[in-house]
Amino acid sequence: MRPGKALRLLPRCYGDNSLLKRRGFILLCSHMRARTTLLSHIVGSHPSVCGYAELHQKLRGWPDLLELSAKAEDASGKTAAHRYVLDKIVHNLPIRQKVLDRDDVSMIVMVREPRQTIESILKIKAGGIRDLDGACDYYAARLAALRDLIDRRRGRVFYLDSEALVDKTAATLSALSSRLAIAPRLSENYGLFKHTGQPKYGDMSENIRLGRIVRGEAQQKHVLPDAERLDEMRSAYESFRKYAGENTEHHVFA
Repeated sequence: MRPGKALRLLPRCYGDNSLLKRRGFILLCSHMRARTTLLSHIVGSHPSVCGYAELHQKLRGWPDLLELSAKAEDASGKTAAHRYVLDKIVHNLPIRQKVLDRDDVSMIVMVREPRQTIESILKIKAGGIRDLDGACDYYAARLAALRDLIDRRRGRVFYLDSEALVDKTAATLSALSSRLAIAPRLSENYGLFKHTGQPKYGDMSENIRLGRIVRGEAQQKHVLPDAERLDEMRSAYESFRKYAGENTEHHVFA
């Protein structure tokens, strides 16, 4: 953190609502178009959580965690004091081992099957990706990065299939609530925030503004010409799920 930024945050480190009084951190790690905006809104709407969106914050040590807490407050309108601070991570940002080793950090890893993910990325050109190879390269790189995070966390991860969030909602939210040790249980209904539906803050569709899980989403209609690349992604996905099932403390599959 730069000295000027540290000085600006210093006054927020004192008093009843000090940034230093947060309960801990929840890192939702995934890839684009995996329903992470939906899950982060559900978790971020809980009274024990501050934050609901991607905060684009490097996590190299406690100064970055302090800055993360301030960003979460500013975005959500909640104080971080006595709450868990949530960040959504769908790109490769530095997360140092000393952050991953912290006892007050909880990690959720969520992955969506490749065809729907890639079709969704291409439909809206998410992350500026405009072609099949770019989408596949991104997806494969994120799976590799998520596997590395599970390994570096030594399995202290809650893994879930993206599909489980909409197909097994009650069981998924109950298990996640227990894992995070928050009460009341997470609800499929959620609040809206000042950046909900805006660019750079996740899903921009009308569905995210409804405040509830929408089921029976229309399937994408893109024709993806390279079956070989999709087969590669399917193999990578199945390998990742097998690894997650064998190497995470808690997991929910669709």
